[in-house]
Amino acid sequence: MSQEAILDFELTKLSRVNQEIQNHPAWVGHIPGLKAEKMLRGLKIPYLYVLRAGEQAENDEENHATYYYVTFIHSDGHVRHQPFVVTMTAEGWCWENYCPGGPCAEHELFNDVALHRIMHCNEGECTPYLFGKE
Repeated sequence: MSQEAILDFELTKLSRVNQEIQNHPAWVGHIPGLKAEKMLRGLKIPYLYVLRAGEQAENDEENHATYYYVTFIHSDGHVRHQPFVVTMTAEGWCWENYCPGGPCAEHELFNDVALHRIMHCNEGECTPYLFGKE
């Protein structure tokens, strides 16, 4: 397989993970952190979150990477903004924030595998913010 074909295949797999994130019910798109924070401020639900585009809104195809934030209410009641990047390697898709995670198999879903780890909480504690989307 040519290097170009490998790159196209990896970007297709990365695109699947990006589509999952960007089609998630908690996706709010490319909004500033302050706006995301105001959406959650005053709500007392630990690990209530929105997903949004990172500062580097465009895909970094050279590095097979896409940048995001999860803005959420921490267990201490404060709103946190956790940046993370999703990348693709020959072994599978990965995420990275404080430390790298993955590689994950193509069929593994971001919400099932990575989100709670990025937010540093237990699986099942994450609650998507759905205001206006119900």
